Amino acid sequence: MNILLVYIKNQNLEVLTSVKKILKNHDVTPIERDALKNNHYNDKNLVVVIGGDGTFLRASHFNKETPMFGINPTPSTKEGFFMQADKNDFQNKLNEVLEGKYKLSKLQRLEIKINGKKIPEYCLNEVYVGDVKPYNMFNYIISVNGREEFQRSSGILIGTAAGSHAWLKSATGKVMDIEEEKFQYIARELYEGRITKTYKLRKGVLKESHVIEIAPKNPGILVIDSISTEYKVKENDKIRITTSKEKLNYVSF
Repeated sequence: MNILLVYIKNQNLEVLTSVKKILKNHDVTPIERDALKNNHYNDKNLVVVIGGDGTFLRASHFNKETPMFGINPTPSTKEGFFMQADKNDFQNKLNEVLEGKYKLSKLQRLEIKINGKKIPEYCLNEVYVGDVKPYNMFNYIISVNGREEFQRSSGILIGTAAGSHAWLKSATGKVMDIEEEKFQYIARELYEGRITKTYKLRKGVLKESHVIEIAPKNPGILVIDSISTEYKVKENDKIRITTSKEKLNYVSF
């Protein structure tokens, strides 16, 4: 089996060493998470991630179809929502995965385009679009499946069912089943003033086929899963967000 092993440099060395011993009879490519590229996934049968949700999310950004399995090495300090095992049971569970004793869940992801150009990273949790400085007001026009509105807020969150258990949940979003094939949006801290007295597009759950478009009215940034590159957006850029046809193959038991 060809396996991509993703880890954090100089962290979790005891678990990393144990995992390498379990995988000694397989073709393993260890890659530190910040060095990940699309071509690291070529011809791989499995991605094993050691770390927390940030590491798992980063590993998912470039993964088109390879099944992913995560190990939380420090469950007392890391949330590990996406991790299917921790330091106490990873040996048995990893062996089950190697023996094919698992099923695959399909997790919805988002696809983002800026001015028609697709961002190369998949989004598993949420997209944030807002001002370069988070304490500044972000002005924009939002279109939700054809319904359009000018807004002023602290930014927009657009997220998946999996993401509804993270930042979206904290921002009063609807918690959804992790495999649900819908997505949602939330306008954060909408400013109600003289020219923006009422809003109709505050938040909502959308069908898989729906589209969100955002046209900034001042410079801003777009960030995927709070861990990607900060993509710069300019006034009147066209940001288009849809569900991706490439769902994440998530190992489950």
